[in-house]
Amino acid sequence: MLGRAFTEYAYLPASSTRGGILIAGRQADVSFSDVLDGQSKWWLTSVYGPQDDGDKAVFLEELEAIRDACAGPWAITGDFNLILNEADKSNERIDRANLRRFRRTVATLELQDMLLHGWCFTWSNERERPTLVRLDRVLISVDWDEKFLNAHLHGLGCDASDHCPLLLQTNMGHMTKARFHFESFCPKFDDYDDFIAQAWRRPNLINDPLTRLDTMLRNLVRDLQRWSATRIGDIKAQLLMARELVLRMDIAQERRQLSDEELGLRKRMKMRCLGLSSLDRTMARQRSRIRQLSDGAANTAYFHLIERGRKRKNYIPSLL
Repeated sequence: MLGRAFTEYAYLPASSTRGGILIAGRQADVSFSDVLDGQSKWWLTSVYGPQDDGDKAVFLEELEAIRDACAGPWAITGDFNLILNEADKSNERIDRANLRRFRRTVATLELQDMLLHGWCFTWSNERERPTLVRLDRVLISVDWDEKFLNAHLHGLGCDASDHCPLLLQTNMGHMTKARFHFESFCPKFDDYDDFIAQAWRRPNLINDPLTRLDTMLRNLVRDLQRWSATRIGDIKAQLLMARELVLRMDIAQERRQLSDEELGLRKRMKMRCLGLSSLDRTMARQRSRIRQLSDGAANTAYFHLIERGRKRKNYIPSLL
């Protein structure tokens, strides 16, 4: 049905026209074997949520129990028969008690609703004036999101079903090419004002004002990129190197007395780790566009999670 590329699959058969789950993956990308490399292992749970309210509560409790058995990166996909937001339904007939219960479970499990490209709803009752609902979704844990930075979710055509099939791709390649980001801390560098004054130079051979302004802006961005690479560089690489130096000093200190120069270096590296960590959090916080939290109110992983969510939301897979 899916082609020879999808030789790895698992399924549960349907009962009449209801139920039934099929999970398939390309052989080069996934394996359904019980023996996997610990570094590449991640959990995928496929669900088909019940209709009755009493069963929905039990279903959500079961999800929390499943999480206890699935330590590590985790993704849940399928038909939840629940909505997570009021915008997930095309009319105002919303069961808000179940909506709040579902949101509490997602928050308790620290999951993120993965952005669905191409579709607002995934189910239709197929009537003349249809009710449209987003019942199908993919929920992912923070460590799953960090493992698959370029993951992408979009809906396919629903020719023979009232549900929209979902295609989850764990690696879409580079979703956008690298571009310059102005960071809020840049003006705090001592040489920033002098650099801007020097970079904002007027070309002598261009008389048209709009062309001249465009050229000046392009030159400024190019010079800022060069300045940023020199003064700031790769924050994560610098942080990793500083932590490695501190670790080596700590190991050496267990075996011998450190010299004054080594103690001074260790102190400087620890201060550098604190500064770089704060800088990394500030950059992620700015790009995540979260303004209601103060510095230090959440860890860096949370800001990176929101930042990646914004990046997926801004991605345009195709133009019709």
